[in-house]
Order: sequence, then C-alpha cells, then structure tokens
Amino acid sequence: MKGQVTTFDAPRGWGFVVNDEGEKFFFHVKNSPNFHITLGAFVEFETAPPFKLGQSDQAIALREAESVGKDGE
Repeated sequence: MKGQVTTFDAPRGWGFVVNDEGEKFFFHVKNSPNFHITLGAFVEFETAPPFKLGQSDQAIALREAESVGKDGE
C-alpha cells in the first residue's frame, strides 16, 4: 500500500499515514526500525490489526515509496 506521512511526533515516535483513498493508518517507529521517517514523505507500507478495538489499522514496515510522482502516484 502507498501513502503519505501526514502527522509525525518524532519525540514520541508515532504518526499517521494517509493512503490514496483517504484512509488513515497509525504508525510507530518501532515497527519500521530501518527507515528514517519524515513528515510529508511518500511511503509504502503493510498493515496490521489495531492495538485496540475500534482504532484504525496500523501501518508497519514503512519504506520509501518507489517511483512516486509529484501527486503521490
């Protein structure tokens, strides 16, 4: 799945990625230890179930998106 980092709290290590359909996914840096996350970055990621019932799925294994254009495609 592809998306863009729209929120990132670096001191706490968490943020949100929004995919092309507008769905929001929570992430934490511990789930992507080999990737330097920056606000506004276009990323590829996998999803995992949420920590708690009623929350959005998690984005895990974030990595730099390949061949991302100016509009995110």
